[in-house]
Amino acid sequence: MNDLLRLIIGIGIVQAIVVGAYLFFGSRSTQAEFRTMALLLLLSALLMSTEILELFEWTRHLEPLVLQSAITFDLILASLVWFLVQFLLGKKVAYRWKDSIHGLPFLAGLAWYLTGFQWYGIERPGSFSHIPDAIAFFVFAKGILLFAYGFAAAREVHLAPDLENEPLQRDRWKLARLLTWSFLIILVANYAAFWLMYFGHRLPIDSDYLGCILITTLVYILTYQLLKTPVLSHSVQPLLRRPKYYKSTIDQQQRLLHLEKLQAYLKTEKPFLDQKISLGDLAEALELSSNTLSQVINESLNQNFHDLLNDFRLQEVKKKLSDPSQNHKTILALAFESGFQSKASFNRIFKKTEGATPSEFRKQQSSGLILPSKSTEV
Repeated sequence: MNDLLRLIIGIGIVQAIVVGAYLFFGSRSTQAEFRTMALLLLLSALLMSTEILELFEWTRHLEPLVLQSAITFDLILASLVWFLVQFLLGKKVAYRWKDSIHGLPFLAGLAWYLTGFQWYGIERPGSFSHIPDAIAFFVFAKGILLFAYGFAAAREVHLAPDLENEPLQRDRWKLARLLTWSFLIILVANYAAFWLMYFGHRLPIDSDYLGCILITTLVYILTYQLLKTPVLSHSVQPLLRRPKYYKSTIDQQQRLLHLEKLQAYLKTEKPFLDQKISLGDLAEALELSSNTLSQVINESLNQNFHDLLNDFRLQEVKKKLSDPSQNHKTILALAFESGFQSKASFNRIFKKTEGATPSEFRKQQSSGLILPSKSTEV
């Protein structure tokens, strides 16, 4: 059984390194969410490797360095989970210099460990176990911070339930929810095992070994979701599976003709004003198959169907916000008229694209000032 578990963990390590390295160095996307997921996978591989080294007793000469790293690296892991959840939910689009403050707990923990105080209280008379008291204190303090990150991520997911009903964001919301709860389950299981061991209870599996198995499971889940989620899978397609349209017979000239037809239809008929329009509906109107239309949008515009519609909706609502005759209507009413489905998604997309809130944009337009737009006319 142990040999099987070691094999599963070993495969998980290789998988985490390969996918993580590709996402960080070879992916076509430079978005922060992909870089964060890459770091999360690579750090998971490092944590699993330290446990594998100990299981095979290869740490005889490296043990001090290995332990110094492993006992503090989950502080970085927790912050990466929190950042990734924010990126997936659209609450954050890039790292800032002030985010480096989240690395301070790791540096502080590593500095504390290097002082040698971690061995205080080991095997003293009346102690419950061989685990040093100083290590137990450190784990207790570290646990407070880790759970704080976990609950903060859970709060972000809980406050964004509207994303579940948005086709564009649903998969990201589900991945954020899965990541958050997986992280919290790993924390609860690992810390419960640690404290049971500290208070002298014998367990069939070491808490570190249990944590390694759970992190391996998380790596498998993340990789599976990376392939399954349409808005993420394009970044690993060249590495892990065939291109999406490898069977297509459409050449570049045909694709350009379909693109011209699509853009003309969107500008004249404005089908994006319908909140419930689907890819199939638009394809039928253009007398194309859904796969052909999807390929035209993905390959010619480097977008998905919902991104394209929201681009046109954004331009429509900007025109209305700039029109004095529409001033009697609320911004939310104009957003719904333009095809947006929820207030949250509209505000998020508008701020991300224009660099200003809808109300700020309308105020600037009314005063005759023009805000520098990040978007281009479709």
